[in-house]
Amino acid sequence: HARLQVLNMDLLHALRPGVIDVLVFNPPYVPTSLEEAVQGQSSADLYAAWAGGPKGRVVLDRLLPTIGALLSPSGVFYLLGVRDNDPDDLARYFEAHFHMHPVIIAERRAQNERLFVMRVSRAPQPPPLLSS
Repeated sequence: HARLQVLNMDLLHALRPGVIDVLVFNPPYVPTSLEEAVQGQSSADLYAAWAGGPKGRVVLDRLLPTIGALLSPSGVFYLLGVRDNDPDDLARYFEAHFHMHPVIIAERRAQNERLFVMRVSRAPQPPPLLSS
């Protein structure tokens, strides 16, 4: 049986290093001014759901330095973002700082947004299973 614990907390509080097997992150990713992002986060209004600040990465950039320590040895990080978040830069960051393997596993256009899902793990992603 799998054990699942869902936590609702501030981004970086109460997480013990090395125990997260799967981390799914859907941060506010829409590029806005820094003022809009700060206003949204401080007032917890609708802005907080989408206002991501410059490059749409104010919240994400708080989490990035902790990913290597937070994930368990077999842990996987899934990130939802938009092309404006610079996924190539994110991939280089994971590779350079944590020797992790980032892979874009899905992309989709939703109105004027070009969304992606990135999978990041310590081991290369296995090839897809072939069905017979």
